[in-house]
Amino acid sequence: MRIASDHYYRSIRQLRIDNIFNKQPSYPLMQELYFLRTSLTRDSLQLAYGRFPENIKNSRTGRFLNEFIQAKELRKGDLAPSFIAQDLNNNDLKLVDFRGKIVVLDFWAAWCVPCRQSNKKLPMLYAKYKKLGLEIISFNLDTNREIWKKAAVEDNISWINVGDQQALHSKTAITYRVQGLPKVYIIDRNGIILETGGSGVDLERVLKENLAPSL
Repeated sequence: MRIASDHYYRSIRQLRIDNIFNKQPSYPLMQELYFLRTSLTRDSLQLAYGRFPENIKNSRTGRFLNEFIQAKELRKGDLAPSFIAQDLNNNDLKLVDFRGKIVVLDFWAAWCVPCRQSNKKLPMLYAKYKKLGLEIISFNLDTNREIWKKAAVEDNISWINVGDQQALHSKTAITYRVQGLPKVYIIDRNGIILETGGSGVDLERVLKENLAPSL
């Protein structure tokens, strides 16, 4: 039964992708391309995007997709892109300010259940490794500031907590190619990406290796 179901959904997805390349370009089709962006290679996404006229490319979704296509695929060993974001007290914080520390950059949102579960585990890691040079930057991707604030209080976030209320349209989220949540980057003392992934990232293993190898 599951095999049949998986085949059905793959067939539907392929039909939607075929429509992207064969149907007359339109605003709804651009929206469809937005939803299917993670199902296409970068080259295919660029090819599909190129079919659209300039007026549709200049829509909010069109501009987002163009920025998404241009953003570099970040991997281990890459320099983490710089950014500036505000915390809940409207203070500007820069990633570069945390050079010399191991940084866990955690993209999350209040509606994301795995994110909230991860938030519950972070206080223990923060307390254990902060004095050894750990800093956590939680980057919120909600669009409502009050919802973000309420979730931060509920999850006992006591570390750096920033956001821009732009969801996945956030310039920082695009730069870091955040396609789903949670999304985590572990960055070394020189700003180099050590590890990246979703909820399955073994944070403590990486922290032990880079902060306290003897533990």
